[in-house]
Parts: sequence; C-alpha cells; structure tokens
Amino acid sequence: YIFRSERIGPKTLMLKSHIPTGTAVPVCQDPFCSHEQYAGCPFAASPLQMASIGNVLYYVISEVEGQSSLRSYDGDSMKVEEIFTSNGIVTRLFRYNYYLYFSEKLSTNIQEEQKTTVYRLDTQIGVSEVIDCDDPQAKIYAIEAGRIIWQSSHGYFSTDLNGDDWRTYEQTCIREWGKYRLRWELGKWTYDKIYCKDLATGEEVLIAEDVADFYTYGDKLVYFKFAPTRVRVDEYGVEI
Repeated sequence: YIFRSERIGPKTLMLKSHIPTGTAVPVCQDPFCSHEQYAGCPFAASPLQMASIGNVLYYVISEVEGQSSLRSYDGDSMKVEEIFTSNGIVTRLFRYNYYLYFSEKLSTNIQEEQKTTVYRLDTQIGVSEVIDCDDPQAKIYAIEAGRIIWQSSHGYFSTDLNGDDWRTYEQTCIREWGKYRLRWELGKWTYDKIYCKDLATGEEVLIAEDVADFYTYGDKLVYFKFAPTRVRVDEYGVEI
C-alpha cells in the first residue's frame, strides 16, 4: 500500500492506495464520519503527522487538548496500536528504512518557549531514542541517502542518522536506483525538479516538476504532483 493525505476544504482525508490495482479507499471506514479532528475521527491527522513503513501507517491524533498520541495502523489487519503519548505536540514524521523519526514539542515555563525533541523509533523492536543535532531550532526536512537534512533559521544542513557528522547542504539530493541515478532540487514546498540519469549512457532527463512526494516501486517511480490550489498547512494543521 501507499498511504497519502488529501486536503478537502478544512479537513484532511487519509487514503490507503493499493498499488497493483490502483484503487484507493479512506483509512477511516466509517461512511458517516466527517474525517475531522473536532468530530472525533480516529484518523484525523495533518499531512506532516503521518508516515508509512511497509504496509503500516504511523500517524498522530489529538483526543485531549494539548496532548498528542502517535499510533500505528496495519493496512492488512486494520489493527490500531498506540506507540507514543505526549503532553505536547507530536509532529513531523519521517521514515527511513524501518526507522521512524518524529518530533515532540513541549512548552517550558520560561516565557512559554517550546522545547523540541527528535526521536527515532525502531519499528521492528518498538524502541525509541533521542536524536540530537545540537541545534534546538532545527526541524527535519527530509532523510535521504543515509543523511538527515535539517532546516533551521540558519538554512539547511545535514547530519548522519544519529545527529552527528554535521555538514553544509546545497539543496540537491541524489539517490541510486538500479542502473539509474535520481537527482532532485528542493523548494520550500515541493521537489522542484526530479531528474533521472542513465548510468550506462550518461544521459539525464527531467522526469517531473513541482512534486509533492515520490516513491520508487520496483522499476517504477510513483509521484504525486503538487496542486497550486491546495491548502497549505503548518505542522499544527493550521492553514498558512
């Protein structure tokens, strides 16, 4: 499966797409549900609060004001489990191999400043640990080729998967893909351009522009085009 979110007016609909058949159904199976958080939908997560690993979807839900829970949903069994509970906001979920990276924001008593902690969950054994990049204002932008790409007030930089080996970052990512090499340029909201290079001939072609997200599936590249009219939301689900 591929899990994705679709913004429809003020609500976000989480969809489960079956790649071989091309069919997609809502993760929430209640036909009378509005799929909105205030109405109590158990799957009402914002786009930055969901990520999938294999056929399992990880997402954040807030049933108590100011408190978030990280849950998992098995696409095959449809079983839901609670993974992590916070007294603050859990957001910015990223997957890499069988690891899930996510952020927790807690307010302190000093002028209500927010403290952000980044965790890495080993989804195979269910153990999480803190990842520290030595920049309390940094947010994970992406994880590619064994590196975490961070975004902060100072711009972009990268570390290894443990938050160490700090390096500057030029906003270009590369991934080896069989006999091809994918290269893309990052924009503020999208992958601005995705190129594919044939390693045998050296020929490089532009595959797509303004891509919201993409996956490699066997010998195929699956990507979602960014819609200019799509409502943009921040990590709290607030329109911006």
